[in-house]
Amino acid sequence: VPQRIPQLPPGANEPVISPDGRWMAYMSSESRRQEVYVRPYPGPGGRWQVSANGGGWPVWAHSGHELFYIGADGWLYAVTLSLGQDVQMGRRTRLFDASPYLSSYAVFPDDRHFLFVREARRPPEVHVTLNWFTELAQRLQRGRRDR
Repeated sequence: VPQRIPQLPPGANEPVISPDGRWMAYMSSESRRQEVYVRPYPGPGGRWQVSANGGGWPVWAHSGHELFYIGADGWLYAVTLSLGQDVQMGRRTRLFDASPYLSSYAVFPDDRHFLFVREARRPPEVHVTLNWFTELAQRLQRGRRDR
């Protein structure tokens, strides 16, 4: 059933709900630098900063005990979380350089494999044909003559 996400602080975006539906992670620049935060969902409650030295694009592990995000340095990080009345952060692990990829990504059900989209190495080609009815008629005429 669709639910409305509660009001986020100004500058906050990319909200994601934890697998158990009790927590929300989001990125926000409310501290003058974009960081990843966790707060109870739908609320009320405080907020806890998960990223260190900048970060964004949070994605929950399927287990609900880890949160992945892309740091300001372009690396993918995993932070273990203990979620009760508040948030206790465990180990932060720097996984791999995600800078060659787009920031939209998915986590496989095993929580250890990721799907990223790589940017195109060259811009896509666009072919524009003007007066294509005329060109089509000419090609059809040539085809009839070639028979």
